[in-house]
Amino acid sequence: KQGTLWRGLPDTVTSAISLPNLRKPDGYDYYAFSKDQYYNIDVPSRTARAITTRSGQTLSKVW
Repeated sequence: KQGTLWRGLPDTVTSAISLPNLRKPDGYDYYAFSKDQYYNIDVPSRTARAITTRSGQTLSKVW
């Protein structure tokens, strides 16, 4: 289970992506999606932080 290997991730992850970011040491930002939540992944610390949307926004509007 990824929840035991990665702190903060739910048991079910629908998908994950990596996006280029020149400011990061490895060159990428990592995100995981689960149902109606999405998470910013910090690979070195093996933690996931839930990202909240502004009031009235949906994930599809944000992305």
